[in-house]
Amino acid sequence: MKPITEHQFHAVWTAAVGRPGYDKKFFQDLLGDMVEKGLVIPTQHNNSFFNHNSNNMEKKTIIKILVSLVLILALIMWIIPVYRVWAAGKRGEAELRRASYNKQVKVQEAMADYDAATWHVRRDTVQAYGIARSNAIIGMSLVNNEPYLVFRWIEKLSEISGQGQVIYTNGMAPMPITEAYRLQK
Repeated sequence: MKPITEHQFHAVWTAAVGRPGYDKKFFQDLLGDMVEKGLVIPTQHNNSFFNHNSNNMEKKTIIKILVSLVLILALIMWIIPVYRVWAAGKRGEAELRRASYNKQVKVQEAMADYDAATWHVRRDTVQAYGIARSNAIIGMSLVNNEPYLVFRWIEKLSEISGQGQVIYTNGMAPMPITEAYRLQK
């Protein structure tokens, strides 16, 4: 049997991985036995194909990481301005909605004030009408009712008696002439 290189052995191992019964430990043992028997020609570095091309793989990994970072940075640099525009639009929409809501509140308050004022006017009108009717009735009852007026005059005199006021009456007409201010001086 002709010996194979470690690289060829690696190709066989890669094709067999994942099949039942073939795991890393199995192939490490198999490679060690084949190297001892001279069936596999080992490479220069540590007689193990698991470290084969490790420097090349590390370079590729580093390049992949750097490319990924550059792409992520470019994506972030593109997203930030787009996000700022979107956020400004949302803030504007929020302010517009807030202004619209405030306007609706003011309109509702103005309508409530208008309704209240309308009801106040109606109430005042009804009250004024009632007072005018009462005054008309009282006025009509006082016309040609001298005994009632004399009674009210005497009633008022009894309320203010003893307060030092002098009231003169005309003999012809029973109308009082008050001289209360004369005594206070």
